[in-house]
Amino acid sequence: MEMDCDGSHHHNSGQKVTAVELKHPMQALLVAPDNGMRSRILSGKITGTIREGSRDYRSGPVMLCCHIAPWAVLANISTVRHCTLGDVTEQEIAACGFFPPLSFVEMAADMRKYYPHITEASPVTVIHWDHLEGFLADHANDRRGHWGRAG
Repeated sequence: MEMDCDGSHHHNSGQKVTAVELKHPMQALLVAPDNGMRSRILSGKITGTIREGSRDYRSGPVMLCCHIAPWAVLANISTVRHCTLGDVTEQEIAACGFFPPLSFVEMAADMRKYYPHITEASPVTVIHWDHLEGFLADHANDRRGHWGRAG
């Protein structure tokens, strides 16, 4: 079978075949090498992230991972919302692990560690996940591995 530039396929006989719908590739979200944050993700206390800029994340599978200090779990992106940092809701901030009364101030300060020039007017992508899977998720209460220690 050969493929044309328009994505359509032809059998060797010349008969045109309807293009197959492509599946989305596996998505990944990098997680900081912070064992406290990782523990809160595994316990379900953190179920979201806010990233600077408008990013093309979609509902479906995502690998939450870290390339600096190896760590990974599979999750499902449940919602994606694009807005400005100033428009992020209290519920979205709480899903990222920041709680009142200083939640917005703490979240903005934390984001400046990764995005030094971010302001309330900056575009952001708010991503929520659920359904953690994999060895680390299955053994979240097992304190023997370095991934489970708070800190």
